[in-house]
Parts: sequence; C-alpha cells; structure tokens
Amino acid sequence: MHGPLRGAERDNRLSGLRLPPYATMPEPQISPYEPADWPAAWALLEPVFLASETFPHDPAISESEAQLGYLDALVMFQGLVEMPIP
Repeated sequence: MHGPLRGAERDNRLSGLRLPPYATMPEPQISPYEPADWPAAWALLEPVFLASETFPHDPAISESEAQLGYLDALVMFQGLVEMPIP
C-alpha cells in the first residue's frame, strides 16, 4: 500500500502533467455586497429555492424573506472569514 507522494517524488510525478485551465486560474476576488447586487442574486437563487432540491427553504419563500436570509448568511460568513485562527 502506498502513502501520499511527498517532496521530490511528488514534484517528479507531477512535472509532466498538463493542468486543466481551472487549476491555473487566479484566486477569485469577492467584492463586498451592495444592495444593487440583489436582483442578480435573486435571479440565481429563486429557481434553486423553487426546485426545493438542495436548500431547506420553503419553495414559496418571498423575495423579501430570501433577501433577509441571504444578508444574514453574508454577515455570518463574513464573521467566519474574519475570525482569527488560533
């Protein structure tokens, strides 16, 4: 049974591989939320909520309820990102 490749062995094994385009893309930049962003966010979220396949939301959620939930999630995510790592 083989363990994970390390150091020079890993570098030698990977040197001839062609990486897919997404593997060499720069890290995405996330811009701060602006109220003008909501229509685009809702256009993305509404069909997902209506499908009721992946999110635990009422498919009949109103746009204003969804926006409040979205903003709450953004605030929580921002808090997690800004937490110092011990």
